[in-house]
Amino acid sequence: MKKYNESAMMQKMSLKEMNDVNGGNPVAIKAAEFLLGLVVGELLDRGAGDDFWEGWNDAKKNK
Repeated sequence: MKKYNESAMMQKMSLKEMNDVNGGNPVAIKAAEFLLGLVVGELLDRGAGDDFWEGWNDAKKNK
């Protein structure tokens, strides 16, 4: 049996290699997914305009 350090499962990778394997920057990917979901959700919300004006008018009444 091979030594632990010589095992095929153990391998050193640079940060660039890890990003290439993992698909890039995970924080940027999550942020893009969040923003895309937010935009799509707002586009699919048919009452968004009415909700906005209802809140606007309510805020003006309750100064």
